[in-house]
Amino acid sequence: MGGVVLASEARDGYPFGNESLLQWWRAIVVDYIDHSQNGPKMDAARSMLEKIDATLNMRADPATKLAQKIAQRLFQEQAREARERGVAMQLQKYPTPLLDAKISALTGLGGELLGHLLAVKQQLGWFNDEVDRVQHYQQMSFQAGLSQENYKRAAQNETDGYRKVKDRAKMVADLIGKINWCQGNALRHRRHDR
Repeated sequence: MGGVVLASEARDGYPFGNESLLQWWRAIVVDYIDHSQNGPKMDAARSMLEKIDATLNMRADPATKLAQKIAQRLFQEQAREARERGVAMQLQKYPTPLLDAKISALTGLGGELLGHLLAVKQQLGWFNDEVDRVQHYQQMSFQAGLSQENYKRAAQNETDGYRKVKDRAKMVADLIGKINWCQGNALRHRRHDR
């Protein structure tokens, strides 16, 4: 879900987000590194953490700030041109088959954990609904005979949908981040807000 948030920012022309988004993403990556076994994705996670830290620690001198603003504007222009050419971010839905089929089997996990899992399920359902809406407006924009006014409305609804997808993905990631998977039903309390 964190990747959906970052991809949405890039789609809008903000490839590196802002400091609060980078801090949010950093907490997710650190949590992944701290709680995962060594594996093929661990090197990628460590590399990502190094890049996030380098971006956060960049010197804030005037020349660096100017270069960042120029790069940001160029990236925003590229993103706008891609949208105008009809290049769209590919969204996918995330099903919750275990929670859908086996909810009675999960009652032994404890009320707090079960409550959080159901909240994740609910947010994912709303996320999936938003994905359906974005895809509907994407398809609508390709309909033959669509008036210019209706095309503009469909494009605006698609843009609004992407924003809602990003916001919903952040909510899901935050909920998942609160669950202590190692101890079952206890919640983690983080210094950094996801």
